[in-house]
Amino acid sequence: MLKFSERFAVTLFSLTNELMRADRTPNQVLDQFLESGLTKLVEIDGPQHFRNYPHASDAEIQQLKEVLIKHNASVVQLGIYVDRARTPELMLTEPEVVQHLEDQLKLAAKIGAPQVRLGLGFAKIAELKAILPLAKSLGIRIVLEIQGTTEPEAAEVLEHIEFLQGPVADQIGILLDTSVCMKVLPPTYLAALRAAGFEEPTIEQMVQAWQTMPAAAVRGLVFGQIMPKAPNAEAASLALTLPTRMGKTTIDQWEHVLPFVKAVHLKFWDTSDVDGAMSEPTTALLNKLADHNFAGALISEWGGHDWHKSEIDSIQVLSAHRDVCLRIEKQLKGEM
Repeated sequence: MLKFSERFAVTLFSLTNELMRADRTPNQVLDQFLESGLTKLVEIDGPQHFRNYPHASDAEIQQLKEVLIKHNASVVQLGIYVDRARTPELMLTEPEVVQHLEDQLKLAAKIGAPQVRLGLGFAKIAELKAILPLAKSLGIRIVLEIQGTTEPEAAEVLEHIEFLQGPVADQIGILLDTSVCMKVLPPTYLAALRAAGFEEPTIEQMVQAWQTMPAAAVRGLVFGQIMPKAPNAEAASLALTLPTRMGKTTIDQWEHVLPFVKAVHLKFWDTSDVDGAMSEPTTALLNKLADHNFAGALISEWGGHDWHKSEIDSIQVLSAHRDVCLRIEKQLKGEM
C-alpha cells in the first residue's frame, strides 16, 4: 500500500503568494515552510526560486543547501520549462531549446534533485532524445506532466506513451496531476467568479456545461460566449481556468498511462472535501498506482492561490490537505 507518511511531498508552487510577496528570499520561504514540519520532501519550481534562472548563483545554491541540511530535507524534483518565444516574432531554434533544457538539468544536479518535471509537449520528442545522454550522465530522470483538461486519448498523450515504451523508459516517465480527474468544481472558485463580477446565471451555465458537456464544448462555450462578456480582466482570467485547468475524466480512463507514472501531483484548490472532492480521486488513483508498483513521490499542490491571493496562509491550507491524505491512508489500511 502507498504510504503518505513516507512519500508526502509539497511543491513550493503552492507557496506562490508568499514567493510573489517578495518580502523574503525564496530560500527563506522554504526555511519557514520546512519549520512547519509538514514534510521534508519538496519540489522546487525553478523560475520561481532562482534569480536569473536557470543560471543560479553559487550563493543561491549554497543557501538552498544550507536550508535543506538544517531541516534534513531534500528536493524530490525541480520544475523546469521551455519558453520558445524570445519575442513575439523570434522563436528558439531546436538546438537552443536543447541547450536551455541542458542548463536546467545541470542546475537540478547542483541542487541534488534526482528528477525534473517538464510539461508534456513543452519539448518535442526529438529534443527529449537529445538531452537524454546528459540526463543519464547526471543521474536525473525526466517526468512529463499531464494535467488539467488534457484528454487521455489526445494525440500528444498517445505519441508520448508510444515513445516511453521504447528504451527510454528508465529515464523518462509521466507525472500525473489529479486535476485531470476532478469530481466537482471548487466552492472557492465559484465564489471567486461571483466576486469578480459574474452574475449567477452565467456561473450556473458554466457549472452545468462542465458537468454535462464534452471538454471541447466547454472550451467553445468559455472562449466563445463567457470570456468575451466577462465584466473585467480578472473575471476573464478566472473563466479561462475552467477549460484549461479543471479536467473531469476518471482515473480508469488513464489506465494506458498509469504504468509510466513516476510521480503524482495531488492538485487541490480548496480544503472542501464535500462529495469527496479531494478524497475520491486521490483514493482511486492510489489504488490504481499500487497495482503498478508505483514508487514515486506524492506531491501536494495547492492551485487555489490563483484566486485567494495573499489573504490565506498557504501552509495552513497544505496542512489541511495533508490531514485529508493521512485520513485516506488510514481508510485504505482499514483503520477507520
